[in-house]
Parts: sequence; C-alpha cells; structure tokens
Amino acid sequence: MLLAAPAEIERQRLIIAALQRNRFGRRSEKLDDATVQQGVEDLQQPVAEQSAAVAVSRSSPPVMDTAPHAPPSEPTKRNRGALPAELPRVEQVIDVDDKTCPCCGGALHLIGEDRSEMLDYVPAHFRVRVTRRPRYGCRACAEAVVQGPAPERPIDAGMTTEALLAHVLVNKYSDHLPLYRQAQIFARQGVTLDRSTLCNWLRAGAVGSRRKALAGEKGRRDLRAALGRACWWPAPLHELVLSTVLASPKVFADDTMLPVLAPGRGRTKTGRLWCYAVDNRPWCGPGHPAGCLVYSEDRKGEHPQAHLRGFRRLLQVDGYAGLILYLDDGRLELDHQHRRARRAPGCSRRKNALFAGADNGGRHWATIATLIQTAKLNDVEPSAWLTDALQRIVARRTKLIELASLLPSNWKAAKALEAPGTG
Repeated sequence: MLLAAPAEIERQRLIIAALQRNRFGRRSEKLDDATVQQGVEDLQQPVAEQSAAVAVSRSSPPVMDTAPHAPPSEPTKRNRGALPAELPRVEQVIDVDDKTCPCCGGALHLIGEDRSEMLDYVPAHFRVRVTRRPRYGCRACAEAVVQGPAPERPIDAGMTTEALLAHVLVNKYSDHLPLYRQAQIFARQGVTLDRSTLCNWLRAGAVGSRRKALAGEKGRRDLRAALGRACWWPAPLHELVLSTVLASPKVFADDTMLPVLAPGRGRTKTGRLWCYAVDNRPWCGPGHPAGCLVYSEDRKGEHPQAHLRGFRRLLQVDGYAGLILYLDDGRLELDHQHRRARRAPGCSRRKNALFAGADNGGRHWATIATLIQTAKLNDVEPSAWLTDALQRIVARRTKLIELASLLPSNWKAAKALEAPGTG
C-alpha cells in the first residue's frame, strides 16, 4: 500500500483539479455531469479498496511486535441504504446439525435468531410466449370450422411482445443504449437479433408520431382501429401529454439542438426539440408534472407559435430579462430549475449518438422521450407503464376517449387503488 500510495495520490490530485476546473473554470473547460460523476466514483472506489485492506489487516492474526500500537479506530460509517420492503424475500436458514447440548446432552430449544439481508440480483431472461388456437370441425356436415380469433400484435406479423418492445424503447430513449449494443446483449443471452430488426421494431413502434388526428366520424373510426397497432399507439398519448401541459396555468419552455442527418448532403443539419414542461408542486398548483418534446426541422419562430396558439397563461423561459416577474407573481420561480428535467433527453442523446437518422427519427425521439420523461416526473417505472399501456391499446381494452387513464399520473393512481389493502 505504501509503494502504491504516491501514484494513487497523484491520480486523485488530477481528478480534484478537473473537478475544480469544472466548478471555477471557463465554460469551454467545464465538464459535463456524467464526467463529474465518473470522477467522484473514481475517488470513492480506491477509498473503499483501502478501507477493505485495512479491515482485512485488522482481522488477520497478530504478529509478534514489541512496538506500541495505536488504539483501534471507530468502524467506518457506511450509507448502505434500506432495502425496499416490497422486494420479494428468499430466505436461507443455516441451522445446526446437532440439537443436543454440548455440555449436558439435553435437548436445545430456540431462543432467538440473527437475521441479515443482502441485495441479490436475478438477471433478466427471455422466454417464448406461445399462442395456441384449436380448430373445431363438425362431423355431421363437415362444413363448418370454428376457431378463436387471433389476438392483435403490437407489430403486424412481428415476433415481439409488448413487454420486449417497451424494454427496447426504454433502453434506447431513457438509458440511451444504442440498438447495436442491445443486439450484443441479446446475443450473449442466446437470442440473435439483427440491428435492422430492432430498427424496424422501433420504426413500427413510433412512426405514428408523424400522423395527425383525423377529422370527422370516419377519421375517429380509422384512428380507433389504428390504435390497435403499435405503429400508431404513441401519437395519441404524445398529443394528450402536450395538450395537458399547455392547459396548465404555468408552463416552462425551452429548446435544444438535435443534429439530423441530411441525405445527399454528406453532413448533418440542425433540427430542434421544443421543450414544454409543467410542475406546479412548488406553489401547490393543480395537475401533475409532465414534460413534452416537439420536433421541428429548423428554429423558425412559426413552430412555437403553432404549439402555443391559443395559450394565454404564464410562460417561463430562460435568458429573458422579463425571468424578474417572479417578484410580482408567486407562481413564477427565481430560476429555471426544471430545465435539466426537460433537456436531459436531448443532452443525453448527444453523448450516446451523433445524430438522428432523419426528420422522422427526430419526431420519433420527441414522442418516445416525452412519454418516458413524463413517467419519470411522476415517479412511475417507464418499462412497466409502457408495457401495460401498450397491452391495453393493442388489445383494444382502452378506447380513444379513455386514453387519459393511461397518463402516468392516472395510471399510478389506479395501480395504487388496485394494490392489496387499499379501499
């Protein structure tokens, strides 16, 4: 440990210098949050390693030494956290083999037990869902053949279930795991899926974001039928989130760049993600938190004008000298503290992908990121919510007029009522 100490000290000195540069340096020299967090983790790991070495040395047999020893220090306090009570428990009982007293040979009786808990992990695994549809015929006339209808699939003629499609969507748009990496992970589990197959799944699962609601009774029938397919399901929910956000008495607004591949030009163009969010909890206002992203091919003012047409409420933005009205209206806030929550999808994307493949890809990103971000803002696990929402829509158990029940806040409340012990 003494021989390795100088190198370790120098490494930690460089990390601290980088953190100080991020805090006090010029804007161009500052590090992003992910790099800062990595530096903190790099500092914590050697500390834990050295603490473990010290603990091992204390537990080792004593060595004959006449030199005086320092008194043992207090054990290191660690913040291990509490294990959630709702997690399933798998108990392991370690009992003695012989239950007779080693002193007198009498029978031992239970007087207590020591109980400890460790957090375990069961790796995710694939399974195949088999659908069997028996056919029945009539021996009398040998004409009729009766069979149950085939269930709807999230993707026509596709082999993915709603749960797997939601898993891929959350991995890509929430955890920012590119499709080729997901294909590599699936291959390690024995399932070979080409990256092009995953791309087709996501294209089918998000292409509805570029569709507009159809007018008239025929349009409503067409849209209702289309909701039974995954290629349409995100679009109505995206529009519903946007209308819910813009119905709030106060809305945060911002925008961020999104590089988009320009076919035939050999380079990218700059698309735009317009961000609208609501969170009235600081002033005990109505509604639930939500965030919505809308993609446009450029930064022309006509886009936010179209989004905010008819909006006559409070709009809070940054970089505007007017951001002092908070002195007159308590609903406005001193700083743009929700900016991170809204811009995280776009900024994290830039760290994991160079550009969107096309304008449609930008729209797909805005649609899925809107749903996932809104789920996060309401403390809803995105994968579970997307799976259930997709299953309900594909099975046509949720009609167009009932889509509001699938909003993360309403879905969470319904699940809480279904939980055991609730009235």
